[in-house]
Amino acid sequence: MASVEHTNDLAPVGIAEASARTPSPRDHTGWTQYKHSPLHAESNIRLFHINGCSPSHAEHDVRFFYPGNGDLHDPVSGSFEEVKLDSSRVYYALSYTWGSEPATQPVRVQDSEMRVSPNLYDALKKLRAGGYTPVWIDGLCIAQEDDDERASQVMLMQDIYGTAKLVVIDLGDNSGHDFGQMLWKLASFSENYKRSDDSLVTYNFDERDNHSQHLLKYGLPEEGDPSWGTMRSFLESPWFTRTWVLQEAVLAKDLVVYWGMNRIERTIFFHFLIMVMSFNLSRFMPASVEAPKNVGTLTRTIGRGYLIQDYWVAWHVPGLEYKEKPSLLQLAINNRGAHCSDPRDHISALLGLTCSTALSDLRPNYKETVCQTYMRAARYFVKCGEAVGLLHRAITPQRIRNLPSWVPEWDAPQGDYDQVLSGLRFHQHVSKVFRTGGTGSSTMRVEEGGYTLFIKGLLFDTVSVLGPASRIGDKTGRTDLMIEVEELGALLRTLNQGYPGDEDIADVWWRACVCDLHYSQDRKAPAEYSKLFNLSRLFHHSEAASNDLDLGTHNDLLMQVLSDLPDSHLSMTHEGAETLYTRLYTSTTEYRAACLEYLLRSRNCLTSKGYICRAPRGVEEGDFVAVFEGVEVPFLLRPVGRDQYRLMGNCYCHGIMYGEALDMPDLEVCDIEIV
Repeated sequence: MASVEHTNDLAPVGIAEASARTPSPRDHTGWTQYKHSPLHAESNIRLFHINGCSPSHAEHDVRFFYPGNGDLHDPVSGSFEEVKLDSSRVYYALSYTWGSEPATQPVRVQDSEMRVSPNLYDALKKLRAGGYTPVWIDGLCIAQEDDDERASQVMLMQDIYGTAKLVVIDLGDNSGHDFGQMLWKLASFSENYKRSDDSLVTYNFDERDNHSQHLLKYGLPEEGDPSWGTMRSFLESPWFTRTWVLQEAVLAKDLVVYWGMNRIERTIFFHFLIMVMSFNLSRFMPASVEAPKNVGTLTRTIGRGYLIQDYWVAWHVPGLEYKEKPSLLQLAINNRGAHCSDPRDHISALLGLTCSTALSDLRPNYKETVCQTYMRAARYFVKCGEAVGLLHRAITPQRIRNLPSWVPEWDAPQGDYDQVLSGLRFHQHVSKVFRTGGTGSSTMRVEEGGYTLFIKGLLFDTVSVLGPASRIGDKTGRTDLMIEVEELGALLRTLNQGYPGDEDIADVWWRACVCDLHYSQDRKAPAEYSKLFNLSRLFHHSEAASNDLDLGTHNDLLMQVLSDLPDSHLSMTHEGAETLYTRLYTSTTEYRAACLEYLLRSRNCLTSKGYICRAPRGVEEGDFVAVFEGVEVPFLLRPVGRDQYRLMGNCYCHGIMYGEALDMPDLEVCDIEIV
């Protein structure tokens, strides 16, 4: 490896910087606490040279990690070098998990020492053993106590990670798991799959009855094999949840992953993520004592890992580069739920990935408050014409800061059911089906330094009647679900004049239950849902009659079911009824799942004009249903002052979802002020 040369205007490495720094107090060990000297220029960075580290070992293309320099138990020491950042530099960069543990581990720097976290200390020992020197590490090479330096170094991270020879990803300790065997089995799976007659589009483990048989066919461990637990432990590494890793991994020219003593090459790492995501392999990964039992957390982690892989390919593989890289808002949405020690980094950590002017317009400022950072970002998004995506992400269950209702708190993870109509994963919009505000562009603005969002739109109607509070929860049974469906119907039957526009109440009922959307696809609810709706109700009422020993009613309802299933050829015997129940339960699963999806999110209500509305669960009488120009769905607004409103979230209002409100003569478009 070429040696690292010094720039002419800089002091010599290591000893010179240490001697030039301001003396610092000594700690209880007697060592002087190391303090960085100021950088000579904003375009300079520090590199850390690890003592006892031979760079030549890092050139070996080995699949697994074998210590080659020093002992893993030896103390870590080294020296700093200040250099100009340019593409000719040969150095490595580290991506790791900061963790919440205090900085207790000593790293010797000449006659001083720095205290680092246990996670970083273990990573430094792996870097030394692997021969990765010099190395850039944010927690070591940036003077963290200097807000100005932190801000200027963040501006350089796009180049720091993009020009490093290799980015080393350290996932931390693997608790003795042997990941090598699992990787080889995945490689075997890939080869066996390529030679098979199945295709990626049609093959799905969910459709197979005997999972173990088909898993073994493709060279994967059988169901219940301990290897699946190892795979889950790997994916639940805290590294996947860090905000900064998206930029660190995606910008890397090449990367290698360490998990305990296992070294995993980039191609194997990405292949693993693709296989897990494409074939839904997480379903075979059991929860353990050490691992969280929240399946949703694992699913989000897998999705985030796949996103890293997808972005890396798009950035670096010839012919597949993005013609237009994601906007900062899109990146912030994709990164929602990730963790960082400083909430301001939910914006700052993504600046290096965007192709927009965000890097210059939203220069990091660690002297401003979190609220100020989020407000600056929100104004920028509105200026860039991305206010619609902003509105869909603004609502969270518990807001902890005094921010306008239209400004997202990016460090507050948006739950799966915070919005009635949740945004599609990794997308700014909710659905391409609806066009409540028409097909034109939205008109939103915020004054320079202001806090009020002005939106062109109309106040369609007010909420006048609230349906019963939802009893739907995580352990909701089939009976509870159908009771909620019946309560929606009871609310509709109070409309003595019929539904606005003379729409059939029965059609409104079944469509409103699922917000007129297909369960798993972004398209309008199909007509066959009407039949499934009726079958679900018949099934529910027949069960209720059976429980009440009203066998006459029970048999009459079953006969209605048989008339809707003429191909069943089932007799009204006990065995025939059991078979019928099984068929009914299976055939109506999708529709009932769609009902549950939206009942979990909303509360039923009626507007003063007689429209059924699926509104946020906190809806109150007097709230407004608003239609914004160019926005695909309505929003619920709460009056908070003279002509000002607080955003409560989006909603489904049957009868105006396709632009009908814009043609009503008694409504006028005006400026709506959101605070």
